[in-house]
Amino acid sequence: MPSRYGTGELYGFDFCALSTPRIRELSSTPFTSQPCPFKAAAPGKAVPKRNKKGGVCSLRLLEQRADERVEGKAEPVITGVNRFLEGSLVVQWVSRWGLPAGDVEECFCRCE
Repeated sequence: MPSRYGTGELYGFDFCALSTPRIRELSSTPFTSQPCPFKAAAPGKAVPKRNKKGGVCSLRLLEQRADERVEGKAEPVITGVNRFLEGSLVVQWVSRWGLPAGDVEECFCRCE
């Protein structure tokens, strides 16, 4: 069956698990009104809202089955900056290459 990359997560939800009406609902919602599940909330404050248009947090290899349904065939490929910051993933990865973690965090915090 044909495979290609497509939306992996839409506003933090697994795209393949969403119903068509829910996809339409999320797609028509202003991105600044959606909470970002990948941004850390400051203690005592509301969950931060999105800062990127489109709502696509990641891409995923998708495959069309014989019954015309589509299913994800691999782990998501991160595209949203907040996903990179989740759990200090990018900080840990870049730190392995010799850049001090504090320098990496400072750089990414300025980019938000």
